[in-house]
Amino acid sequence: MNYFTITNNFIIYKFRAISKYLCDNPILIIILVFSFLLRSYHMDMRDLTIDEVFSLFYVTDKTFFEIMNPYSLDIKIDAHPPFYYLFVKFWMATGYQLLHFFTSNRDYSFRFPFALLGTLTTFITYKIGEKVSNKNLGLIFSSLYCLNSFSIQIAHQTRMYPIIELFSALILYNWLFLKTEFSRNRAISLIIFTSLIWLTYYASIFFIAIVWLTLILLNRKDQKKFFLCAFFCILCCLWWLPGLLGQLNRESLESRHLFSTGVIIPFTVFHFITGERDLLLGISSELNNHIIAIASFLMIISLLVYKIYKNLLRFEIN
Repeated sequence: MNYFTITNNFIIYKFRAISKYLCDNPILIIILVFSFLLRSYHMDMRDLTIDEVFSLFYVTDKTFFEIMNPYSLDIKIDAHPPFYYLFVKFWMATGYQLLHFFTSNRDYSFRFPFALLGTLTTFITYKIGEKVSNKNLGLIFSSLYCLNSFSIQIAHQTRMYPIIELFSALILYNWLFLKTEFSRNRAISLIIFTSLIWLTYYASIFFIAIVWLTLILLNRKDQKKFFLCAFFCILCCLWWLPGLLGQLNRESLESRHLFSTGVIIPFTVFHFITGERDLLLGISSELNNHIIAIASFLMIISLLVYKIYKNLLRFEIN
């Protein structure tokens, strides 16, 4: 059997397995249908935003290699990593043309894959609830996400946020397995998704840090394996470091005077703490609000680490 035959048989097997799984869960099918309809209905009601127009022209004008090139001068005009643009470029090169041929609607065709991503995330939230407890909790989780107004709203724009939601759900789903027992396949999945979410949105580093930290602290018998996995995750993202430094170099006022990319990250963090940079979505740029947000974040992380440490000590004593 050649590679193509093996791949084709694997896809057919997975498709049949998923079809049987959905047929055994008719309520889940209804939730997924509603999730897709809510995210695709009137998707073209609003014109493309400035960010969407920028994305459209950016991916149209660039090749895949140019988008992935961390030394390209073009990445300095934007403040985001490349995976979102690669995803949009892939859609423009594949399904966009076909959908636009049938609908003759540019805006709807451009935004359509994000409705699919939202629907897929609905399914993953069901699997999370099922893993945490049972199918009933999975149905509750997926129903809440299906009707989430924020999720529906961001699915009506061609931005990276539905991708972040999907990767976050996939990371959490794999984390639920790994926190009790190490699995090579789950660990590989976690490495892939944590790398991709960072290459989609820089601020996800806070979420990634919590994921790997809790795994290392909760599963002490496999600590070395998780450290190794986290190291591989860093290696997967390391190729984009010149691109990140180039973007920060453009945005940091101090770097223009000091002529050193080595001080960009500390100065960027300093500006964020003092309220001169707004790195988190939805947080006011006022100084006091920034300090409160950072203090709250550090307090929660400290309490989490302390609680896990106490539980580990109690476990060792017993």
